[in-house]
Amino acid sequence: MKIGIIDDDASFSTQLKNKIKTSLYFEDAEIVVFNEKFETLDLMDYEYLFIDIMLLQASGIELAKKVKNKQTKIIFVSANEALVYDCFDIHLYFFIRKAFYEEDFKRLLLKIEKDEAESNKQYLLDEKNHQYIRCVDIYYIQSHRNVCTFLY
Repeated sequence: MKIGIIDDDASFSTQLKNKIKTSLYFEDAEIVVFNEKFETLDLMDYEYLFIDIMLLQASGIELAKKVKNKQTKIIFVSANEALVYDCFDIHLYFFIRKAFYEEDFKRLLLKIEKDEAESNKQYLLDEKNHQYIRCVDIYYIQSHRNVCTFLY
């Protein structure tokens, strides 16, 4: 997994990088920090991008608009909470407030965990009894003529 942090505040970037490194979900991730020359960045191969909205040299929102990979999850970071409304034009995954980044980071991890669990769900449906069976719980399927038997 590759994570990018785009922020002109080097101190906060380091704090955020350390926070990401210590989380279990991101423990094996490659983390790249960009503190300058934002216009020349190639942002194609990142799974997560933490982007400060108010950069001195560029607009974080404009940088996010340049991300062509729709699988990239964009997480905006800002000291100004009111800027969250400016982010709705973009495929925003999450918003972290710098003043409360510890709490917001915990909420981000919960969201990622919930989204991953939801994306891994696969069900088989029995129309007559309306029973849902998770595919990961099935041990055995037997088919005989027009009848399927599931052992789960």
